[in-house]
Amino acid sequence: MARKVSIVKPQDPALAPNRALSPEVRAVVDRMAMIENTVLPTEQRTGISLQSIRTDVEGLAYIAEVNARVLRPPSDRWTRFAAAGFGLLTFLFFTSLVVASVLGKSVPPDSRLLVIAVLAIGIALSLSFLGGTASVSGRLEEMPWGMHPVAFRAGGGIAVFLIVFILGYLVYVKGGDDSIIEGTVFDAANSAGIPGAKVTITTSFNTYERTASDSGNFRISDIPHLFDQQITVSATAENYVPAKPQTVIVGSYVQNFKLHMNSCYNGLWRENGFSLPQNGSRWRFKLAGPSLHISRLDGLMYGELHHRPDGSWVGDLILKNGNKSTQLTLTLANANCEQIFTNASGSYVRETIE
Repeated sequence: MARKVSIVKPQDPALAPNRALSPEVRAVVDRMAMIENTVLPTEQRTGISLQSIRTDVEGLAYIAEVNARVLRPPSDRWTRFAAAGFGLLTFLFFTSLVVASVLGKSVPPDSRLLVIAVLAIGIALSLSFLGGTASVSGRLEEMPWGMHPVAFRAGGGIAVFLIVFILGYLVYVKGGDDSIIEGTVFDAANSAGIPGAKVTITTSFNTYERTASDSGNFRISDIPHLFDQQITVSATAENYVPAKPQTVIVGSYVQNFKLHMNSCYNGLWRENGFSLPQNGSRWRFKLAGPSLHISRLDGLMYGELHHRPDGSWVGDLILKNGNKSTQLTLTLANANCEQIFTNASGSYVRETIE
């Protein structure tokens, strides 16, 4: 008959408080001492001398203490400082962009993605140090750089970064592909803005016309896909020679133009259809507000004409001796400001612009 023998389950030996420091524990203590002296700053070290560790219990206590100090999370004070620092840097960065925009140096469309990346990183770091959390998951159908749709799931600081980056891309980058065309139409003689000037923008695909304000300023933001495209901008206005067209390749978010226009009347004009001496057939016209001063180069005749609602000019011609010659009517100059007809059988043809 088989005999039944009971076997006693072994017990973990109790750690005797006075047991001398074993070589195994001593080796671990030495490694922890090296970690303590190289990783921890002086003020965070235990201050325990290795010579004072004589038992395993003291050695294990030292090991636990060093581990606790090495693995201890940074103080709340420093995390808040870090969060405030990243938040301040992000704020200053975007403040500089606002100031630059006010000064006419806006962010070009091809750099907007970088701006959104800086914003996303700054906010993500600030919230991470403050202890904020977020999670996001879904599928991106429209990705930058032509990437294929992707499904994703993220949490913590990465989620904050993705949320800000995606929203910024959709609203600021993808939604702002167009450039702004702005500028002023000036009178070349006095640098005053020309009210109601017609501004023409010609692209590779179409021609657009807009009207300047009463101060001669214009700002156009409703023409799509202008960035990196060649455009030509010109202007016309009543009583002015058409502005010389300016052709540029749009290379910034805001493209600025200054269009100078010469008066349609200022300059030398030659009588056409009359048999007169050379100086007798040439006149100098000078526009002064609502009046048009004209004088023959031989000095024998001059006049002051006034503008009428229909665009024509009317006034008396006065001889050198003070007698009035006749009442003269000038029609509105033609589209190129090259010819003006009169109520007599003739016209004035432009020679020079002044």
